Amino acid sequence: MFRKPITHSLIRPLLLLSPIPLRPFLHKTFTTTPPHHKKHPPAPSQKPSKAHAYGDNTQDKTSSLPFDYSAHFASLEEHCNTHITKLKSDIVKLRAGGRNEPGVLEGLQVTLDKSTGATASLRDIAHVLARGRILVVSVYEAANVKHVIAAIQKADLNVQPMPDPKNAQLINVPLPPPTKETRMQVAEMVGKAGDKTMNLLRLARQDSHKLLKGLKKERPDDIRKADKQLEVVMKKVNAEAKKVVEDAKKGALEN
Repeated sequence: MFRKPITHSLIRPLLLLSPIPLRPFLHKTFTTTPPHHKKHPPAPSQKPSKAHAYGDNTQDKTSSLPFDYSAHFASLEEHCNTHITKLKSDIVKLRAGGRNEPGVLEGLQVTLDKSTGATASLRDIAHVLARGRILVVSVYEAANVKHVIAAIQKADLNVQPMPDPKNAQLINVPLPPPTKETRMQVAEMVGKAGDKTMNLLRLARQDSHKLLKGLKKERPDDIRKADKQLEVVMKKVNAEAKKVVEDAKKGALEN
């Protein structure tokens, strides 16, 4: 017995009578695309404020904070004192004529063995320390003391090394007093060093004055008071620098 094939005319009534709606099978694909995030516009680039030589004292145009005058003048005075400290250090070297520098001896070549010709730099076998107008040489090995003394005597330094009576590995090298001509030269060099420092102080004052005049948000009365305070600070540091130079000149000519 042959079965009658199911035709479209027979399926349609069955679909209508079915209590559950029949849906065709769909081939659904899945993807791994990341969720979409809303893009935010890039933040406007902000240029860092230029720091002033005496601290970050520039006034931000968007800031409502008043200018810190106390911090500015404290930083300015510290900056000026740095120049004065360097001046003092330079004067110490000038008054010694450069001869009390350890490098005067450290570069000498010391003969350790005449038979073999073995030599060594003095800085490799000893340590040199300046104490006023005396160079103190601390030799690492006692056997090399005599070789170091011979090297200093051989060098054209016009000095006479002497063994320390309390320590066999120390050598004292007194420096001769300066001549009148040398003293005058030192006084002249001290004056030039002082002129250089005074010029640096003037530049510091100009920078500070320019910054204060550029404060657009500050009250005119406050800026005028700041100008007066600037003169007080500069008068103080200028007087200190001049005294350092005058004392050094006097000491160079007398000693």
